[in-house]
Amino acid sequence: MAAFLGGLMARLPNRIVPWSYIDPLDPNLRSLHLKISRKTINDLHPADIADILEELNNRDRLLILDSLGEETAAEAMEEVDPEVQATMVNQMESDDVADILENMNPDDAADLLGIMPENKATEVLELMNEVEAEEVRELMAYSNSSAGSLMTTDYVAVPSRCTVSNIFSILRRSGREVDMIYYIYVQSDSGQLLGVMSLRDLLLAEPDDIASTFMKKEVMSVLPTSTIEEVTNLLSKYDFLCVPVADEEGRILGIVTFDDALDEIIPEDLRKRMPWNYHKLRRIRGMD
Repeated sequence: MAAFLGGLMARLPNRIVPWSYIDPLDPNLRSLHLKISRKTINDLHPADIADILEELNNRDRLLILDSLGEETAAEAMEEVDPEVQATMVNQMESDDVADILENMNPDDAADLLGIMPENKATEVLELMNEVEAEEVRELMAYSNSSAGSLMTTDYVAVPSRCTVSNIFSILRRSGREVDMIYYIYVQSDSGQLLGVMSLRDLLLAEPDDIASTFMKKEVMSVLPTSTIEEVTNLLSKYDFLCVPVADEEGRILGIVTFDDALDEIIPEDLRKRMPWNYHKLRRIRGMD
C-alpha cells in the first residue's frame, strides 16, 4: 500500500490555486480580495472556491460564502478543510448554517455538525427542514469508524415491478436531489434490497421491461456497523463505484460511494495534491 501511494504521489501534480482570481489588497495586512464578479466565482469548480476560502481570513471567507448561491456555497463547503469549516460555521448565524447544510450531502452535513459545539449543532438541526434534519441525526448516531458514518441517504431505489419508462420518470423527479447516480437499487414493498442495475442496463432495456426481469440479483452490501476497511476492500476487489448499506433484515439504508471511502484511506496531504477531476474521471472509467 505504501509503495502504491508513493508512486501515485509522484505522478500527481500539485493542486493549483487559481491565484489569477485573487489580488493582494494590502501587503501589510495580508488581506485579499477577489477581482472577479459574483457571477464568475459561482462558475468556478467548488474545489477551487474551497482553495480560495482556505487562503483568506475568516471575515473574507464569510463575505465570499455569502456572495455564492446556496447550492454553490454548500458544494464549496464540502471541499473545505474541516478545521477551516469549524472556524467558519462558529462565526456564522445558525439559520445561515442550516441553509447551507440543507444543500449539502447528508453525510457531509453530519460530519460538519459533528465538529460544531453541541449547543450550536442542536440549534442548527432545529432550524433545518424536518426530513433532512432527521436524516442527518440518523447518520450522526453511527460510529466514526463504521460504514454508517460514511454512507449517504441520497440514492435511487425503485419497486421491483417498475417498468423502464417508470424508472426514467423516477430519475427525472428525484435525480436532481441525488448527486451521484451510479446504480439504481431495486427493492420490495417493505424495503428489502432485491437487486441492482446500472445506467447502462437501464438504457439497453426496453421501455416496458420490468425491473425484476433484468436487474442483477446478486447484490453485495454491508451493514452500517461494518468497518471502513471492509467497505474499501469490497469496493476495491469488485471495482464498485458504491456499495449499499443495509440493515440485518436486508432493508437498504444508504450507500457508500467510492470517493467518500477513498477520502478515508488516503492521507490528507496526498488528497490535497490530487487533481480536482480525479474522482470524476474514476467514475466515468468505472461505469458499466
